[in-house]
Amino acid sequence: INAEYGGQNQNKGLLTNIQMSTILELTQGHQIESFVISAKNVKTPTALVGIVSQVLSAPNVFVFGELLAMENIKQLKNSAEKAYYELLEIFAYGTYADYKARENELPTLTKPQTRKLKQLSITTLAAKNRVIPYDLLLKNLDIPNVRELEDLVIDCIYQGLLEGKLDQQRSQLEVDMSIGRDIKPEEFSKIQATLEAWYQQSGGLLDTIKQKIDWAKESQDRQKTHKADFEKKIESIKANLKAIIEQDIMMDSSGHFEGAEYYDHRPHNKGRKGLKSKVKGNAPKDRRGRNM
Repeated sequence: INAEYGGQNQNKGLLTNIQMSTILELTQGHQIESFVISAKNVKTPTALVGIVSQVLSAPNVFVFGELLAMENIKQLKNSAEKAYYELLEIFAYGTYADYKARENELPTLTKPQTRKLKQLSITTLAAKNRVIPYDLLLKNLDIPNVRELEDLVIDCIYQGLLEGKLDQQRSQLEVDMSIGRDIKPEEFSKIQATLEAWYQQSGGLLDTIKQKIDWAKESQDRQKTHKADFEKKIESIKANLKAIIEQDIMMDSSGHFEGAEYYDHRPHNKGRKGLKSKVKGNAPKDRRGRNM
């Protein structure tokens, strides 16, 4: 699904999902930064709650890690407004199902906040599954009908939260890509361990590739040497053959004579006897090499 846009010259084009995702990241970064700046000098829990509520309602903000990392925001955990901090954590790391499980303990969501949390829940499922059945989405998002579900998914695609398509015949969402969500602080050690293991495996793979390259080079050098030796042998054989041929020619030319007479004993045309012929060149020879 592509989104249509217009420029100042009123020319229209199509934004790909990748372009949409890039624009979304830039927009999110700008908007969350403005909220972080606003929260820096705020000290009272009530004022901080106001900022948290604004962030949760902002239409283009889907990451909240920078806000959660602020010391004054963390202080909400130890105040009477800790429920708002826990709600912010659910938007950062959790799903709509997590909220429903604690609905009585947490602040009531506005309509925009509810829609955003459901969108975030779709991206969480999309990160784990390439194909998501409608039934699973309907259950996790607490949506009463397919039409409302499809509208929500289409809105996610338009906003660049995921790439994919709806298969209405099979009643499923087919996912190509989805945005990443905030990472819990305790998960960083696992990610670091995974990256270190990947680094070690990559190092081993590079060593193996280097060994294969060295072996291929050595094999090529051996083939070149073998080819050069073979060509030398061919040239040597050619030289020997040439010498033998030249020697044979010299031996044959030793019987050369000019103006010699010999009697031709070979049979001639009917009625003729052997004739003496005077020729230039090599006279016929017997088996011992003597002139006949």
